[in-house]
Amino acid sequence: MTEILTFVKEYHEHQAAVYALEQGPTSETFFSAGSDRKVILWNVTTDEHKVIAQIPAMIVSLCYLSEQNILLVGQTGGGIHVLDLAEKKEIKLLAAHKAYVFDIKHNVDKKQFYVASGDGSISIWNAENFELIHEIKLTDEKIRQLTFSTKRNELAIGCGDGKVHFIDGDTFEEKQILSHDSGVNSLLYINDDNHLLVGLKNAHLAEWDLMMYQKVNEFPAHNWAIYSLKQHLNQTFFYSASRDKTIKVWDVNTLKPLQRIQLPKYKGHTHSVNALLPLASTDLLISTGDDRRVKVWQVKSV
Repeated sequence: MTEILTFVKEYHEHQAAVYALEQGPTSETFFSAGSDRKVILWNVTTDEHKVIAQIPAMIVSLCYLSEQNILLVGQTGGGIHVLDLAEKKEIKLLAAHKAYVFDIKHNVDKKQFYVASGDGSISIWNAENFELIHEIKLTDEKIRQLTFSTKRNELAIGCGDGKVHFIDGDTFEEKQILSHDSGVNSLLYINDDNHLLVGLKNAHLAEWDLMMYQKVNEFPAHNWAIYSLKQHLNQTFFYSASRDKTIKVWDVNTLKPLQRIQLPKYKGHTHSVNALLPLASTDLLISTGDDRRVKVWQVKSV
């Protein structure tokens, strides 16, 4: 197999499982957070780091609003802590949800952010004044991930009941629903946003043609649930991370595996891999998981 990812280094500052990674203010910086309730800001070039916040509850999601230099921190009780990084203080606590805030995504163009929760609902917020715009209850199961396509002007929301709901970006009305035999954990638009990849709880990877809303592929991709699907901009491959302790690299056109990162051959994770982050404007990939390690990988173009 082609070796696309090469281990560079790892960081050991977290004292418990890490669940969230997010791009930092510059291309060489990123945030991490998890069960130890700390938010750490890293510089991958200098290896400098600092704890920028300690949250009262376990952290499961992060979202950086670059225009305001604000970090949103989603925690297990349903709260979203709004941290002003310039002022070095929390300025708001948003409390629309009753369970884990699994995912937060920023839409720069619309000046909004979207929240997915374990209470089965999503919320849409104004990113400038932090006022709630809209709430949608979609399921009695958890919602672990959502993503937005600017090209399609839609939200894709992956639910624990196996459904992916597509919501119009302007009206917030439902456009379409896709169904699977297992809960949805991760989502990734590919092929100019004409296709959607879906990572499932049963370790399968599904591919949907969104021009026809037809499933064109589904197969077992890992041995356990797929927690993250990511792609570097303009690359011909993508990455998947799983509870089975592995990271995989895939050809985006054929969905054929290019590399499997695992122990002992590679310096992979010893426990569940919970999150991936392709660092913007770099050839680096960050990974983290239940082993408390934050790992840095060099990406080779193919």
